[in-house]
This record gives sequence, C-alpha cells and structure tokens, in this order.
Amino acid sequence: MPNIVDMLLDSLNIWSIDSWLQKFAGLLIIVIALLWIVIIIGVARNITKRTSSLWIQIICILIATLWWPLWLLLYWIIRPARHYLDDVYFTLHLVHCKHCNKINRISDTYCIYCGQNTTIQCKECHSSLATFQEYCWNCGAPTV
Repeated sequence: MPNIVDMLLDSLNIWSIDSWLQKFAGLLIIVIALLWIVIIIGVARNITKRTSSLWIQIICILIATLWWPLWLLLYWIIRPARHYLDDVYFTLHLVHCKHCNKINRISDTYCIYCGQNTTIQCKECHSSLATFQEYCWNCGAPTV
C-alpha cells in the first residue's frame, strides 16, 4: 500500500525544482547570447559611422566581441548622450538647393555644391530665411 506522504509529495511534484533551474539557466544563457549579438551588431554599425579607419573598426569590434560586458559598461559611461540629439537635429534641418537639388544644412547660406544662395530676405523685416519658408519666422509676412 502506498504511503500517504509519498503520494502527497508526488502530487506536489516538489522534486522537479531541478528541471525548473535547468530551464531558467537555459533561458538566461539564450538571453545573454542574444544581448551579446545585439551589442556586436550595434558596435559595428556605430563605429563605421564614427570613423573610416579599418583598424580602429576592427579593434573596437574585437573588444566588443571578446570583452562585451566591459565594453558595454564603458560604452554607457563614455558615449555622449548628446550624439542622438545631434543626429535628430541634423536630419531635421536639411534643405534642397533650388538650383542643383542637392542637400544642404539649413544653416548654410550658400549651397556647398553649386554656390547658389540658399537663403532669401524677408520683404518686411529683412530677416534671413530659408528658400523653402513660406512665411517669415520673425514678422509672419509671406515670402512670395
């Protein structure tokens, strides 16, 4: 006749804690491996934008591959957060030259490709305006 305590322990399945630990450890290893791959890809994409030197790119990618926890810590400490703001500012403040249709910064007075003036003056207050602006930023007068 089976023992009641043994039946109760079997129904609670207390002895399966080892399988849960093994599943958790396996899942943790998968998450860490995915994080490692994402860090390597991120470093590779970022370093190719920052420098054209192949040796520096290779060294940074190797450091990120071999010592990625240290790299991640240093990256969070050293990398300026302002970089993202500069990228957003730069991409949002571009204009096309009316003459050659090449892209210039909004702050450029002349096209860097053809030399044409990329600004106009307001007829009312004589403020400097980009050629695409329909109204003056200073007085609100139409530019056409």
